[in-house]
Amino acid sequence: MENLQKLFDKIEYNSFQSEWINDIFQINKNQLNELLKITRKITDKNFGKVINSYIPGKKFPAISITGSQCFLNCKHCNKHYLELMTNADTPEKLITVCKKLEEDGAIGCLISGGFDENFALPFEPYIAALSYIKRNTNLILNVHTGLISKEFAEKLSKTEIDIVSFDIVGDAETIKQVYGINKTPHDYLKSLKALKEANIKYVAPHICIGLNFGEIAGEFEALKLIEEFKPYLIVLLALVPTKNTLMENIKLELEKIIKIIAIARLMFPTTPISLGCMRPGGNFRKQLDLLAFKAGINRIEIPSNALIKYATKNGYVIKKIDSCCALPSEFEKKLENKET
Repeated sequence: MENLQKLFDKIEYNSFQSEWINDIFQINKNQLNELLKITRKITDKNFGKVINSYIPGKKFPAISITGSQCFLNCKHCNKHYLELMTNADTPEKLITVCKKLEEDGAIGCLISGGFDENFALPFEPYIAALSYIKRNTNLILNVHTGLISKEFAEKLSKTEIDIVSFDIVGDAETIKQVYGINKTPHDYLKSLKALKEANIKYVAPHICIGLNFGEIAGEFEALKLIEEFKPYLIVLLALVPTKNTLMENIKLELEKIIKIIAIARLMFPTTPISLGCMRPGGNFRKQLDLLAFKAGINRIEIPSNALIKYATKNGYVIKKIDSCCALPSEFEKKLENKET
């Protein structure tokens, strides 16, 4: 590897170059700390010393339109997370749930569920319900679609939903091994194009680091895939070794996760990057939050106390927002008005 200081000078003062990837993955722990000083400096320059802390809770809950059902039974989830969501497995239930949410003071919700055999959520019967909710409530609707056709993207756009949360996987083998389906990164690319052409303004790409049984496989390719779409936000996640799944005993390598987050910041210096809710707990989470902060995130969902304490001590303002972390910054004023 070339002189390390020369590499760091290039990273700090030049646009991202793909050839940096191998060098970044070769640096040791002490050298990584030097890299993180650069990524934090880049973030502070473009976003100031402010960290947005998102706490969805009861004001922005997750709803499943399939209840606890999923065709795929993915290796990392096995329906576990569906059981934690509010069940709205008919259009009528979805309308009822959303009306009650607004009555109870919610500001929005994530509408998700289990995938079908095409790696899509079965939203077709819910189009009218989504339109009704947007016309008759003030809720912010964040819809988790899975893969989507051009025709359905156009239908979804007409409902005037606010946000689409869209998972991105950059490795075909990971898709096959984890989800058990024969899809490729090109299928994700087609879906992104469909969403863009349908004029859905806020599409938040989500990338799960370590999805391939804890290994890094396709994360950089996923970042490259979304580059041309100039997303308003990138949400980074980390695999959770979940009980009663084939990945419950997976051991994640923290340094590799942090290197991917640092690469994301270098590739997207002026794009908000959030550390999403899906990440391991305990001491690993404390370390991850702190290092992800140094690597360049400027948003985080449900931050650890350790991060809040560290950031505050170092002069950062923690801005708490009762929402999921995919919220566009333009919507924050709406929330402020709702709370006053």
